[in-house]
Amino acid sequence: MNPVARPGHAQARREAGGAIWSVRAFAAAVLAGAPTWTQVMAHDETGTIPSGERQAMSTARSASTLVQRDGVRLEASIEPEMPNAVRVRYRLRNTGQASLAVFDRGDRRAVLTGRQEAGAIGAPHVLQAAEGSVELRHLALPPPAGFTGPTVPATPLALQLAPGAVLAGEFSTTLPSSAPPRRVRWCVGVAPFDDTAFFAAEDVEAGRIWQAGAEAVAGQQLLCTPWFDLAAQSFASP
Repeated sequence: MNPVARPGHAQARREAGGAIWSVRAFAAAVLAGAPTWTQVMAHDETGTIPSGERQAMSTARSASTLVQRDGVRLEASIEPEMPNAVRVRYRLRNTGQASLAVFDRGDRRAVLTGRQEAGAIGAPHVLQAAEGSVELRHLALPPPAGFTGPTVPATPLALQLAPGAVLAGEFSTTLPSSAPPRRVRWCVGVAPFDDTAFFAAEDVEAGRIWQAGAEAVAGQQLLCTPWFDLAAQSFASP
């Protein structure tokens, strides 16, 4: 098994809605969701894509979106599963010339305490962005200031994604049930991979994951889908 997926060939796609946001000033207070996870693999786009993956990404075509920025392309779909739960499926491709770090692997504390397997997709942070709006975020949180006591630090974990490689995965999570939201969107943190800002590499089934230092967290950007209307089951126009 190669720890990092091999390069593939770029394919031109039209650009759709979404945005990249800086997370330098992201607030530490978040509400954790209750997700389930599906194991994913980073693979070469020119190789064989499993039939199950093709079927997953073709489900609910009207609820799919494409977000393209320099060096990265994200295809995502959001599907309501119950009144208070959604499933997110995604394919993120590195279209640049250098490796990327993708912060969808949770943190070291969750692994060491048995709340998730090493290399699995982590639990998204569930934020009530505004009245009726919920944002799901996979990202690396900045370390807390000062002494935190004898607890295992929640060091962010990232998957290294080689140029041309594709990361495909999916997860389900519950939404706040006290006031069911009208719309939801998903964001994922990405950063240029610099091996001086990451440490303690580990090879897992999904690829090679790293623990992220403060410099890597500070350089992170959020790649977000447009808002998804739960009643209409469609994404907002760009």
